[in-house]
Amino acid sequence: MLVATFSALTVLFVAGDAAAYRGILLHMGINPFYFPFLDTHGILATAECHRLGIDVLTDNPCDVLGRTLDYSPFWLITSGLGLGTSLTMSAGLVLDLVFLLSVFFLPRPSSWTAVVVMAAALLSSAVALGLERANLDLAIFVIALIAAGWSLRGPLWRSVAYGLITLAALVKYYPGIMLLVAVRERARFLLPLVGALFVVAVLFAWNEGATFLRALHNIEKGTYFTTSFGARTFPQGLAYLMAPGTPHLVPLAELAFAAIAACYAYAIARLGDVRGALQALSPRDRNLMLIGCALLLGCFFAAQNAAYRSIYFLFILPGLVPLCREAATTVARRRLMLLTGAILFVMWDQLLRLAFRQSVAALDLGTVYFFAFWFLRETVWWWVVSILLAILSDVLVMAAASESPRRDLLVPAAAE
Repeated sequence: MLVATFSALTVLFVAGDAAAYRGILLHMGINPFYFPFLDTHGILATAECHRLGIDVLTDNPCDVLGRTLDYSPFWLITSGLGLGTSLTMSAGLVLDLVFLLSVFFLPRPSSWTAVVVMAAALLSSAVALGLERANLDLAIFVIALIAAGWSLRGPLWRSVAYGLITLAALVKYYPGIMLLVAVRERARFLLPLVGALFVVAVLFAWNEGATFLRALHNIEKGTYFTTSFGARTFPQGLAYLMAPGTPHLVPLAELAFAAIAACYAYAIARLGDVRGALQALSPRDRNLMLIGCALLLGCFFAAQNAAYRSIYFLFILPGLVPLCREAATTVARRRLMLLTGAILFVMWDQLLRLAFRQSVAALDLGTVYFFAFWFLRETVWWWVVSILLAILSDVLVMAAASESPRRDLLVPAAAE
């Protein structure tokens, strides 16, 4: 279904009917640029300008929006490959197609309910935005999917999996949290892995430390009333609405929110009413659950994030329907069902936000109702994060207690 929708939009654009193409995306809450694959264009522009001798951390005239480098300076080695903005369409299309192919390797839906849930997630605004922008996070998604399977195979395959994760971390930092899958490794493999990672970190800091610090300052900080998500969004927005001029209170509020989420997650994990159901998942599905939770939590607490990073929920949703079925108590089943609905809510946030804004405008209800939707959305995000923390702790405990990795083949599942 996702492939068919993507193909239809591609045909519309290639056939010259850009108005219909833009109209469909606008109705999904996405404001497309005048050409697709804007984020692919941006990373190719940094490589092109760097090759021309321009300091892309301060100026990037090769980019249509003038965006400076906010990725790791490690990305700049691609300038030697001759990459440039002339490759925007082909590179963006390849990236999208690789992502679409990877969807066939997600866990196979176990029921019609799971099929409906996954179809709704795959057709969501978050996925559509990721494909329209062709952001490099689509490649991170593919690497995560590969690592979830290969980290369960023999030593060579596991080494390649951790190498891919390290490569992703060198480019975009946050994917390094996927190394949590190594918690299942025995000491004879884990210690050399830690040593190798330490050497890589030292070499990176030695060669790119100063540039790395400069690049960190370029990371985009969005406003707090858009579709971006992150731990600072709610406290910063509340401070703006309720106590303007008190920015010093924001870090304290963020810390308080995080403490409440951690305490709630601890209470949920202590119940243990999902742990048994997690045993029913295959090792690879549990790995995907671990990676999905880790990526989303890492992104949430590290910075503000564009809505397309919600694509990592695609690693979590396939396991939620079986968990609902196998959970030990009725309360746990209801909690997991509510979590499934909440995840779909945040993945469709852009469309829902647009529909709500248009409804408020039509009824002339003022901006207070817009902020009410924002308050609901942020509350849902924090609740989802709390449950993900609980699930992550359960999966990590199970992974640490498991025996040595076994071979798990990466078998394509049916397309949504």
